[in-house]
Amino acid sequence: MTELTVQILLNVYFGILVLSILVAGTLYSIDRTAAQRTLLLFWIGVAISAFINRSVASESVLVLFVAASGTFVSQYFLGAFFGQLHQLKVPAGPIVVVFLLSAFCTWILFQMGMPLSVFSFPILVGCSYPLPAHLYQVLRRKVRPLTTVQKAFVVVAVLLSIHYLDWGFFRLRPGLFIYGLSLALVFISLLATLTPMMANEAILQMRNEELENEVREKASQLTMVEKKIWEANKMAGYGRMAGGVAHELNTPLQVIELQAEELANLSQENLLTTGEVLSGTKKIQEMVHKISKVTSSLRRLARDQRNFSKETFDLLAVVSNAVGFVIDFATRSGISLDMRVPSETMLVEGSSGEIFQVIVDLLDNAIDAASKLEVREVFIGVRERDGIYEVSVVDSGKISDDIVPKLMEPFFTTKRVGEGKGLGLSVSRSVAEYHGGALYFDRLSARTRFVLELPKAKG
Repeated sequence: MTELTVQILLNVYFGILVLSILVAGTLYSIDRTAAQRTLLLFWIGVAISAFINRSVASESVLVLFVAASGTFVSQYFLGAFFGQLHQLKVPAGPIVVVFLLSAFCTWILFQMGMPLSVFSFPILVGCSYPLPAHLYQVLRRKVRPLTTVQKAFVVVAVLLSIHYLDWGFFRLRPGLFIYGLSLALVFISLLATLTPMMANEAILQMRNEELENEVREKASQLTMVEKKIWEANKMAGYGRMAGGVAHELNTPLQVIELQAEELANLSQENLLTTGEVLSGTKKIQEMVHKISKVTSSLRRLARDQRNFSKETFDLLAVVSNAVGFVIDFATRSGISLDMRVPSETMLVEGSSGEIFQVIVDLLDNAIDAASKLEVREVFIGVRERDGIYEVSVVDSGKISDDIVPKLMEPFFTTKRVGEGKGLGLSVSRSVAEYHGGALYFDRLSARTRFVLELPKAKG
């Protein structure tokens, strides 16, 4: 009965080995990676070792070296497979040296007449050493944490390595051989289940990494496109402002020209008095001062745009400059533009030019929306809340609920063809996030309200 049981267990054992070789071969044919090849070699090595071990007479000392050599090779391949899953390669030289030294010790003890349980122990340690050596290196040097399947594999691998050390004990006790074979069958069955799962995990992980690299590459490309879009939007905004600036300069220049002509005419007619000179020059000075304010704003903007490195700037000054740039556009559109800001300084870190453009875009959108309404009002305010500065741009309109989810999407616009690119809000949100803040639409507001949040400057 015992011999029949052993024979059945051996047949099951070899059946599992054959099935594992077929599975490993199939996986390797699908995905020809080093890890899959190593796993296939492990199962082939185990099968060859088991077959030779079964064929050699039990009383021959040769069986020990044959079994140990086969075990050493299979254990090395199994350890190498686990290492390759984590992109780690353990040098084979030191492991081979350990095995040869253990084999030499076993031979010396055998020549000294020691019993099997004594002289077999060194070589059993040497042949089981490759797998724990790989496990140790992976656990010490791993880049990413072990999966649940890999943790189960580590436990089974450690138990398997310990089980190899009892070979001499079971070999000397044929009556207990069935128990040793049963243990081997349990461990080999677990490995037959775990190793394909680990191999599949490795394939999925590799595909995920490839997808992540592709996503990063696409994100980099989108970032470059976004920068180009940002520059295009900025230049388009400047184009719209240019008309307002020209109008702002043209009016005082006309006044200056009329005053100069009037003074010249009075001088030719000998009617020029001190009062007339003072009155005329005063009006000219007022117009020059007005022109100076416009040109000063332009110079500040040009300076801010040249400085893209992080700086500490006053948010209120940027808001005031932005309002100054769109005020003429608002006036010509019949818009009442109201600004309410606190008097204290509000310092922010980042690019003042980019934040300026975000605020101008928000105001431009609000003015454009309000110009189509009966009540034409736009409001911009700034306040401090929970360590952040909040810039609110509100117009007298109301955005439809079905449009709200699409507002921040690239290329979405409610304007007619040729009036807008649908890029401003998505790009502006990216700029806000780059500065550690946020840009969002306030769904709870009774009117259309966009909020730009920026963190306070540190220190």
